[in-house]
Amino acid sequence: MNLKSLMVAGVSLVALMVQAAVNVTNVKVQQRYPWNGKVDIDYTVTCDDADADIWVYPMGFDQDSKASMACRALEGDGVGAPVKAGTHRMT
Repeated sequence: MNLKSLMVAGVSLVALMVQAAVNVTNVKVQQRYPWNGKVDIDYTVTCDDADADIWVYPMGFDQDSKASMACRALEGDGVGAPVKAGTHRMT
């Protein structure tokens, strides 16, 4: 994934949930100093059901090709496991 395109275009997070209203807000993307190729993605999930398991699917966007792309290497909250409502970070 082209890091420049990710930083320029930002990241769209999609939360998938059944039977509850879910919103992903306050998405902030910040390249990690000293420019080691990692990007921190902070986001807040709100949900009608505080105990619900929410699956988050991060997608990048390449501004040059106008194509969406799956992020290839992630770690942190919401990677491979659901999250609860609240503020989270993945890298």
